Amino acid sequence: MELLFWGILFVLHHNEFNPSTPEGRGLAFIIAIFGYTIFGYVTATFATFFIGRDAEEEDASVAGSKDIDELKKPFKLYQKTFRS
Repeated sequence: MELLFWGILFVLHHNEFNPSTPEGRGLAFIIAIFGYTIFGYVTATFATFFIGRDAEEEDASVAGSKDIDELKKPFKLYQKTFRS
C-alpha cells in the first residue's frame, strides 16, 4: 500500500505536505485515484466528441458507422450463401 501511495503521489503531488498517518495516506490514495478517474472521463468524452465529428465527414480518415456497415455487407452475403 505504501508503495502505491508514494508512487502515485510523488508523480502528481511533489511537495512538502504529505500525510504521515496510514489513514491519511489511504485517504490521499483514494482521492488521487478519484482525480485520475475524473480526468480520464473528461478526456475520453472530448476524444469521443472529436472522433464522432470526424467520422461524420465523408473525406475523413476515421471510419464512421456507415463505412463499417458497408464493409460488413459482403461478409453477411458470404455467410448467407454458405449457410443455405
